[in-house]
Amino acid sequence: MEKILFKISGDLIYNSKILGEINKEAKDKVVHLVYGFGTMFSEALNNSKIPFRYINNIRETTDEGLKIGFEISQRIKKDLKKYLGENIYLISPIKKSGDKIINTNADDIVTEIYKNYNRIIVYTLNGRNKQSLSKIPHLEVRKI
Repeated sequence: MEKILFKISGDLIYNSKILGEINKEAKDKVVHLVYGFGTMFSEALNNSKIPFRYINNIRETTDEGLKIGFEISQRIKKDLKKYLGENIYLISPIKKSGDKIINTNADDIVTEIYKNYNRIIVYTLNGRNKQSLSKIPHLEVRKI
């Protein structure tokens, strides 16, 4: 069975055209979706006046900031499940491990797991640099 890995930029996460394309592709296939939400996360931290910085493309912040990020991620996951259903496995760049919340980058997840898939499709905004994904063979980048 064909396995497809999708990655959607957080700025496009609620784009109904993209979600419709993913649903269409998902028929009779194994589909995993890595979703970003970086812009939403940064805006929420700024609005809450919680400091953050980037180190090696990873947003570092306080424990309170990570809790905010985790809440955003869970809300997105719930929304996506409503639209996409249960047949598509959702992968967030922020996870809970016991009492700790661990944050990474959605593109880094794709780089780590792409070998398990027949196709890799990335949706991003025009003008975004996806250099970190450039070594992935058969990568299809769809810019919106």
